[in-house]
Amino acid sequence: MTFKEETPMTDLISIILPVYNCNQWLTDTIKSVQKQTYSNFELICVDDGSTDHSLEIIKRIMASDHRIKLICEENLGLCYARNNGVSYARGSYIAFLDGDDLYASDFLQANYDAIKKYKADVSMVNIIQNDGTNEFLWRDIKVMGNNTEVFNEYAEGNICNRVWNKLYRSELVKKVPFPEDHQYVEDAQWTPRIMEEVNRMVRIPKGYYHYIIHQGSLSYRNSRDSKWKKRLTEYVVNVLEGNTVILKYTTSKDGRQKKLRDTIEIIILGLNNQIDFNAHNLYKKISELIIENPDIYNITTSSQRLMMEGFDKGLVIEQIKRKYYGDLLFHGESLHERLRAVKHLIK
Repeated sequence: MTFKEETPMTDLISIILPVYNCNQWLTDTIKSVQKQTYSNFELICVDDGSTDHSLEIIKRIMASDHRIKLICEENLGLCYARNNGVSYARGSYIAFLDGDDLYASDFLQANYDAIKKYKADVSMVNIIQNDGTNEFLWRDIKVMGNNTEVFNEYAEGNICNRVWNKLYRSELVKKVPFPEDHQYVEDAQWTPRIMEEVNRMVRIPKGYYHYIIHQGSLSYRNSRDSKWKKRLTEYVVNVLEGNTVILKYTTSKDGRQKKLRDTIEIIILGLNNQIDFNAHNLYKKISELIIENPDIYNITTSSQRLMMEGFDKGLVIEQIKRKYYGDLLFHGESLHERLRAVKHLIK
């Protein structure tokens, strides 16, 4: 997306960059900010207790660039770091960046121009993947003119949870802190909560954010380690809380069905992986979601219905599993499902 006339750089943009042991990539990440065509920014680097050379890199670069700020904290996690950075932000707008990703040189300008032209609260751009292709097949600029349109697009899969491919009006971000009690896949909960505050949003089809996955990056490291079940529990909690918000506002039939199916799949993911359904009041959250969205029963299989009824009736989790896997054993749609049921029933 290009605009014929760039909007004057009258507003300060605050960029929040949490940093934790990413010295291999950090120099390039910061340089991608310094090369922005929109130069009226402050880059707030929040060092989250790094034990490598990340802190040294930040100090070296900021010595020659007054726009770069540094906050140091003990290792408290990504959400703490973002909240800390936001508390220091002075800009009219806020953007986010991860320590191993890159901005295209006109990331800020494209987002800022779009917000100003369409009088939007949030601008969202496409994401450039490792192979250089855009992640989403968006074709045209899309302006969502009210909150209902925003959530209908969200429910239908046309707004992504990612925190960092967007530019936000500062007051929105300052209203909604990141969830510090369960931080894994935090954007699945945080982004829908931000969207509750949004009246007007613009989506840009062109990619301006380079999302880079390398072995050793945060996304890669967290895929499987000794804490995977805790992270999986947090993932289920965050997705369910986010889905609850989206379902509260969407009026799109297709969007509701899509989000309800996603919700069912997330609950089954938790069952299959033996997560603690009492952690973070997860059992209660599921029960309330079912009560608030009774149309979830309209799209269930027989085994899924038994599972939902179990949560609705307050059965203990082992009873819910027996009912779900027992029905799946006899009525599963595939051999894989029936074998999975056997595996769980004989434990």
